[in-house]
Amino acid sequence: MIRNFLSNLNPRQLVVYFIANWLFIYAFHTLANLYDHSFLFGDYALQNRAFFTARFNTDVLIIDECGVAGLIVAYLIEWKISSKQKWFWANSVVVFVVMFLLYNYHLLGWSRLKPIAFAPGLVFGPGSIAALITDFIVMAAIGCFLLLHKSVINYIDRGIKSTKKRSPAERVSLAELKKIKNR
Repeated sequence: MIRNFLSNLNPRQLVVYFIANWLFIYAFHTLANLYDHSFLFGDYALQNRAFFTARFNTDVLIIDECGVAGLIVAYLIEWKISSKQKWFWANSVVVFVVMFLLYNYHLLGWSRLKPIAFAPGLVFGPGSIAALITDFIVMAAIGCFLLLHKSVINYIDRGIKSTKKRSPAERVSLAELKKIKNR
């Protein structure tokens, strides 16, 4: 039973979904910084953090929960795509659980990849409202591309077809196609 479960997992789908989930988590995480923007990024941001720790901690909690909301949005999109493409449902669930655990333990490498993720918004100045919205749009757009674009779906499909064993009838038809192609 476990062998059958593991054989149905598609490594291509897992990797693509992992990257897309990461992008959705931090896109929503970035957008959540707009919640209390003047407090977090204003002229007295450092003093605010020191003197209003309860408010700062609440803001950080809200920002973190918005990252989880991004993960849920990505999971729902993945679930819909998987059911439409008739892919194994557990691929989405495995990625969701792993990403949820890694995100909650801060093991997704955000501190190292943040400069790259925030690069598009630097045109408007770091921490500005326009920069945060730009970074959200770019990360969400790349995440949507990874989930919805036909070429990525075909790439995942090829991974599913190559891991499944073909019946003798399918092998014959493939051999015949190769003969026709060589003519």
